Amino acid sequence: MSKRNAGKTLILPLAAPFRRLRPAAGRRLEYGALAAVTLVGFVLRLSYVDDSMRWDEAVLAGWARHWPFLEVVTHYGDVGNHRLHTLLVDLCHALFGPQPWSVRLPALLSGVALIPVTFFVALKLFSRGAALVAAGLAAGSPYLAHYSINSRGYMLQSLLILLLTWLLIRVAESPSRRAVLAAGVVGALALCTLPTTIYVLPGLYAGAALWSQGGGNPFRRWDAGGAGRLLSALFVTGSLALVLYLPVLLTNEWEAMTTQGVLVALSFPGTLGTIADRFVESAGHWTWSLPFPAPALCALAAGAGLLDAVRRRASSALLVLLAVASTVAVALLLRRVPQVRGHLFLMPFFLIVLAAGIEGVLRRIPAGTRLACPLAAVLLAAGGTAWTWSAGWNYAGRSNPEGIAGAESAVRVLATVMGGRDRAVPSLPQLDYYAELHGLRFRDAHFQDALEHSDDVDNVYVLVRSHRETLREVIERRGLDRGFGEPRLFGVFSDLQVFVLRKELVLGGDWYPEERTSQSRWRWTGRTATVSFLNPRADATFHLDYAARPDLFGEAPQVVTISVGGRVLRSFAAAESGRLRLRIPVPAAVPRPGDRTEVRIAVDRTFVPAAAIAGSSDRRELGIQVYHAAPFPP
Repeated sequence: MSKRNAGKTLILPLAAPFRRLRPAAGRRLEYGALAAVTLVGFVLRLSYVDDSMRWDEAVLAGWARHWPFLEVVTHYGDVGNHRLHTLLVDLCHALFGPQPWSVRLPALLSGVALIPVTFFVALKLFSRGAALVAAGLAAGSPYLAHYSINSRGYMLQSLLILLLTWLLIRVAESPSRRAVLAAGVVGALALCTLPTTIYVLPGLYAGAALWSQGGGNPFRRWDAGGAGRLLSALFVTGSLALVLYLPVLLTNEWEAMTTQGVLVALSFPGTLGTIADRFVESAGHWTWSLPFPAPALCALAAGAGLLDAVRRRASSALLVLLAVASTVAVALLLRRVPQVRGHLFLMPFFLIVLAAGIEGVLRRIPAGTRLACPLAAVLLAAGGTAWTWSAGWNYAGRSNPEGIAGAESAVRVLATVMGGRDRAVPSLPQLDYYAELHGLRFRDAHFQDALEHSDDVDNVYVLVRSHRETLREVIERRGLDRGFGEPRLFGVFSDLQVFVLRKELVLGGDWYPEERTSQSRWRWTGRTATVSFLNPRADATFHLDYAARPDLFGEAPQVVTISVGGRVLRSFAAAESGRLRLRIPVPAAVPRPGDRTEVRIAVDRTFVPAAAIAGSSDRRELGIQVYHAAPFPP
């Protein structure tokens, strides 16, 4: 007896019970496996739903909190506004509040629903065994799981395109008006989510037009009625999409939709090379970044599935190939290539043909696909989940690069220690999101002016992403390198370091609000004003840039006295007009109790402009006009 026959002799008795499974029992096994892989996919996605917020997600959460409805449906100038998805996020925000999981709920539900929809589409295109394997691949895919908890419209778009594929095949197969209407509506909603849906629509409609009622073989019979129904669905899609985009077209130029950051504008010669690069990079994400030779095996299995369909002259191969060809053709026509994430809608088709290749291997098992495919589906889903968890969410070498680990913890602590005169920088969307969530508002507008030339700030908390930038870079970029003491580490929160800077200058006594022109800024003092700064515990120099009004005091000008700790450093008569600058030494021997040095600026007399200047209604008691008063030069 040959080794091959000996193997069959051992295996066939074990496989016999499964061969005798009744069709109903087989269906229960298949749907049980589908439910299991869907549950595994849900658990995988749910385990990351509270991951740190990413840049685009935080911006979207801000829109949901502050943007009115009309702004959402008419504004297409920003890349993150995937309008249908944004409206769903608005709804979840209104129902459940601004929590991270509620912002991600539409993407999460879309990602979970994609698993059974992948099953039913694969069932139309190939076989029940391939459908189960495809569902298992979708459930355990780290890349699909990532975008299932990334509050963007890509997963919703992928779900709608996959659902549209199933509906178009249904329209081609049977004269159902409901299917025609549903296909038209779903296509329009996919376009409303992301206009890049237009890349794949021609291929899907062309593939469905080649589908016939003769077992999915386009060479056996042409169904003119099916083609007419597809045209009707396309008309519904176009008409409804035009209505949905009408607010955008009325308020923005057409260019607003074609200059989205998800698209890269190219010259024609560079388009083909860029398309190839995008597909190669996408394949790296789609194959889970597994080590070689796993990606090559996945590519071979997908190719085998397609070749088998071509050999059987099945429309499934044509539909998948036309979807890819349509994406390439429209990119060449528009000369705009979607970014890698913009190709996400093609990934379920890749998983389906990959599953067809795997199912072709499993068919060779004596027990057939009745047990092997359900088992393979569950193992693929569980294996993908284990790979994702063990790799720390590391697909393609990245671990949530746009998120800021520790951001919420840092904001929680700052919310308890920051007072009304404290500020925090920088004002990143992720930090703003958590700040609003915990009742703390980070302010960043006109930051340098507000801090260097006003007395409304005591402490500045600087948040540094250790893997992105250094403390010195943040300080210099935010204008914090003047007027503050040395930074002190406040705390470390995962990847986020928080430093505190104390304001070097604190104004006290009789200071009036700042005034300015296009050329300069100044404050008037009253009779006595103080400037305190961090104690250098060494010799220092106090720089005073001021102007007086000797013309209002006649032959007896004001006397200005500069003192520290009761010791007079300089006393002089303000007898000169115009802007003057003084450099006043502050010896280390001058008593300076505590950690701050307080400089007192006093005048012996003040003046009231309303009484001294004709036509003035200013009744303040003014001393001198100060442009700069600090231990450093202006």
